[in-house]
Amino acid sequence: MMKWSIRLLSIMSLGFMFLPSMASADPWNHGPWSGGEQKITGCVQNFSPFNLDLRRGPHVRLHNGTIIRPTGIQLHHGQRVAIVGHRDPRANWIFIADKIRVRGECPRWR
Repeated sequence: MMKWSIRLLSIMSLGFMFLPSMASADPWNHGPWSGGEQKITGCVQNFSPFNLDLRRGPHVRLHNGTIIRPTGIQLHHGQRVAIVGHRDPRANWIFIADKIRVRGECPRWR
């Protein structure tokens, strides 16, 4: 009986040892400008290759690996976008985009 209880306790302790690693933090749940990966949304104010300005938002810089969905879409003024990326550690006002998803058109601006 003693052997079974020792085995059971050792198996349970192994299970609890791996529990924290399975409950990882959500990468989009960081505070603003924390340096971790985060998501921002907004309406495109201006777009030129590798540069995008959001209405009332940060300047967004694209790079060669930035994924834009739907594939083949051209970014332009007035589109609603969701952007996943991180802030530029050298310049707080710049957001580096890793993924951009176009969500349709923004309501008319006043």
